[in-house]
Formats: sequence, structure tokens, C-alpha cells
Amino acid sequence: MAYFMLVLALLCYPCLAGAAAYVVDSSNSAAWFEVHYWGNSVVKGKLSLQQGRVELDEGGRGGRGEISFDMNSVQTGRDFVNDFIKSKRIFDAATFPSMTFKPNRFEFQGERMSAAEGELNLHGVTRTVRLEVKRFLCQDVLAALLFDVSNVSASVDTPLPSIGRAYCYGEFTTQILRSQFGMDSMTMMVNDEVNISANLVLQKVIP
Repeated sequence: MAYFMLVLALLCYPCLAGAAAYVVDSSNSAAWFEVHYWGNSVVKGKLSLQQGRVELDEGGRGGRGEISFDMNSVQTGRDFVNDFIKSKRIFDAATFPSMTFKPNRFEFQGERMSAAEGELNLHGVTRTVRLEVKRFLCQDVLAALLFDVSNVSASVDTPLPSIGRAYCYGEFTTQILRSQFGMDSMTMMVNDEVNISANLVLQKVIP
């Protein structure tokens, strides 16, 4: 589940003139899903990012790219729940190990992106998904402001985080119906609606 969001980079352009390509930082990006079962009970889980890259068109109002998430990385805090969600009854992660998102339409309020639509491929099914932009920040900052570098060795052989690199951070939300992606088992127990949120950090590619 989860998503997605190459769209972060499209917000970056107004802040960073001339930006062209961004890579998604897999160690600082992830998606979360939330689904109710038996009425009021809820399961929350995390999916790790595999890889992602975004290229922007001139003007920052369009772009292309792809972000993928590891469906075998499910973490709910309970091993037996992880195994159940990865099983054929839900994700079938053995058959469909990745989820991908590709953006194709963007909505702006002034210079700020307010929403985006793209093609989400999940469980072998591709459907259009709309993402709401909850929060976004993009600027040239010290890498230490975005990442925990407290464990970086002082050794001269250890490269320090780059100074003045362009980083973008954003939060996105959406809701999907699992039945629309072929995950329609356990309908008497598990709700069809799945809430998704994602945090992404992108780093500008320096030529």
C-alpha cells in the first residue's frame, strides 16, 4: 500500500531554479497504511522505500519518474500480523514484491502543489490515485538539518554530509479501496478503505 510520491520534486522547482533530476533517499523515506478491522480496531503498518527518481520538465509544472516500495518490508510491530499481511490473503508479496507510483497530473494553488494524480501499481493492478499534499519544504540546507549524522565518525576517511545540497521533504496522504486492487479477501473482518500517508526526502542530483 502506500505510495508514492514523486510529486515532491515538482514542488521543488519554484524554490530551486534549474532543478532537473532528484533521487529519493530510501533511508529517510517511507509509507504508512492504516486499515480498520472488526469495526473499531485498527492495524497500522510501515513500508520501506526501494528506490525512486524524478526528472522535472522546464517550469516545474510537469515531470516524470517512478518510486517503488518493498511489499516484503511490512512492519506493524507484530510478526504474525506482518506475515498475514504479506501472505496471499492480502499483499501476496511473494508474487508482487513491489508497489510503484508514477505521477501524470498535478494541481497547484499559486506556486504550491496542492494535489497530484498518478498511476499506482499494487498487487498486479494499476489504477489512478489522487494524492493530497499535506506539507512540503524544499531548500538548500545543511544535510545535518535533515539527517541524523550523530554517528558519523570523525575519521578523515569518512565523507561528511554535503553542505548546500538541495533537499526536499514532503508529506502526502490518500485513501484507496483494497478491493479495487484485487485484495478483496476477509471482507467480513477487514474494511475495504485503506488510509495511506507517505514522507519522502529527495536529493537533487548534482551533474
